[in-house]
Amino acid sequence: MTDTLPPEIPFGDTAPTTQTAVPHSREAEEAVVGAVFINPEVYYDVAQFLSADDFYIHRHRWVWDAFTSLHEQRIPVDLLTVSDELDRRNQLSEIGGPAYLTALVNQVPSSLNAESYGRIV
Repeated sequence: MTDTLPPEIPFGDTAPTTQTAVPHSREAEEAVVGAVFINPEVYYDVAQFLSADDFYIHRHRWVWDAFTSLHEQRIPVDLLTVSDELDRRNQLSEIGGPAYLTALVNQVPSSLNAESYGRIV
């Protein structure tokens, strides 16, 4: 029997705790987060069944946690407010800065399927 190592984890992703990776979909995580940036109203629908702990990739967990915190403070969710919240937590540069958040928006064609993306996560 040969030892196998888990696949290399790209920056910002969490490492699996065992040699078997947990099933996850990076694309679905990016899509649901990007959909909220496109249309913050979808957060209310998706947050009914999705929490930060449901995300495998830690930078997406942090972004979702920022969404939740802003919502609880009654602050609108957008690129600027989320960037500010993550910066306040010293997490913005670690996730890739505002450029990463903008990339999430650019990767999602529409917010219409946000609930489906969230169910995949």
